[in-house]
Amino acid sequence: MQTTTKLTQAALAAAAAAALLVGAAPASEGAAREGLIAFERRTGTGVADIYAVRPDGTGLRRLTRDRRSFDPAWSPDGRRIAFASDRDGPSGAPELYIMNADGSNVRRLTTSPHAPDDWRASSAPAWSPDGKRLVFVRLTVRGSSSSTDLWEARVDGSGLRRLTATRAAEGSPAYSSAGTLFFDRRGVVYTLEGSPPVARKVELGTSPALAVGGGPLAYVRDGFVRVTYGGPGPRVARGSDPAWAADARRLAYAGSDGLFTIAADGSRRRRVTRTAPLVHDLAPSWRP
Repeated sequence: MQTTTKLTQAALAAAAAAALLVGAAPASEGAAREGLIAFERRTGTGVADIYAVRPDGTGLRRLTRDRRSFDPAWSPDGRRIAFASDRDGPSGAPELYIMNADGSNVRRLTTSPHAPDDWRASSAPAWSPDGKRLVFVRLTVRGSSSSTDLWEARVDGSGLRRLTATRAAEGSPAYSSAGTLFFDRRGVVYTLEGSPPVARKVELGTSPALAVGGGPLAYVRDGFVRVTYGGPGPRVARGSDPAWAADARRLAYAGSDGLFTIAADGSRRRRVTRTAPLVHDLAPSWRP
């Protein structure tokens, strides 16, 4: 189904061309090879912590040890990681935090009410291209009603505002290098553009991902990671949670038994981690 708008197709194609020019520089390609991949390691009992590893699978390091942290996202400058955790509150009601790249200097970003009949759960942070704001998913529960919407805050926790207010659940926010916000809703990828913001359909799928330097859109549909320069994208790999390297030449993604990287055309698949039964490596984020 060709749900992509002509405007979005043109934007993706232009960004992809720019990314190829940037990626042609040896320094940029080297940075992508060396950039760490942060990810969430989750067990069957729900225990989760954040780790980082080189793309070749070496240098595995645990960054959190509270067993309740997940959804890591590198800042555009590669110095900080935003993440979700319920380390300081009730289980199932996470807040957002920011830490240094080595796991030090953890700082809480959001503080929400946690009454039995009035509580919030914040997750899936995504940095704006200038590194000044975070968009995230917030579940709001009041009595017997609930909503799941996109919210935004400055990285110091101020300026909190709601971006969507629909009956559908929004998820997986991701910014393009030009500042366009992508997200998914009911199995469809959208952009949120304009003032006031207007949601526009892009493609059938979930989990949109874009590189910080521009490039094609990666997303998930029918259990496969796909890549599109405009229009329905071909299958690249079976898996979930795609995340681009900075030069948009390679993707990290979650497979059934670990993390993998693969070229944008589906070639050169490489294993990064291998997990034991009932352990899952999820939500990779490739350091710019």
